[in-house]
Amino acid sequence: MLNYILSILLFTASPTLQNNSFEGSIDLIYISQYDTTYFSYFVKHDNVRVDKFDKNHKHTESILLDLQKDIIYVISPSRKLYTQVIYTPRDNSKDKSFEVLKTDNTRTIIGETCYQWRVKNVERNTEISYWVVKNDFFFFEKLVSLLNLVDKSFDFFEKIDNTQGYFPLLVEERTILRADKSKLIVQKISNRVISQNYFDIPADYEKVNR
Repeated sequence: MLNYILSILLFTASPTLQNNSFEGSIDLIYISQYDTTYFSYFVKHDNVRVDKFDKNHKHTESILLDLQKDIIYVISPSRKLYTQVIYTPRDNSKDKSFEVLKTDNTRTIIGETCYQWRVKNVERNTEISYWVVKNDFFFFEKLVSLLNLVDKSFDFFEKIDNTQGYFPLLVEERTILRADKSKLIVQKISNRVISQNYFDIPADYEKVNR
């Protein structure tokens, strides 16, 4: 009887956890010494779409990700082409060149209290500060591991342990001597229902093999 009750509790709890996960869109801007790029994330359960725009707001690329099935598609809107990236898990514990420090420093960003996590790699002459907020961003930890197969934009973040539910509202990249290299800034977070159509590949797009 006890096992039956426990099974009912587990069954009814699972959808609640899923419903409490973030669904909506996140708009970001990436500023480097040489260029400016805009990103929009669309999140619905285990599906994430990342749209990339150039400095003139022209749509240049989309990435579709299924976080549960480890499926990644990179799409070229201008050429109407797409390709699949094969997911290969990596063991980050072998790389000892990264130094991670979770500080108590706080900063208010778009009305949210963020904590500073710093990751340093002397060999790469780089230190990155992630100003993170903890909420319902449970998708992000897995998203990082998949996105790094495409462009390694969150290579340093992947070296941090226990990141479930956290999301960086500001990312500051500097040299070891503190010279600015780049920034990734969250401009807007919208909690809203996202249509499943956002994660479909148009029927007239052609698949190409990598």
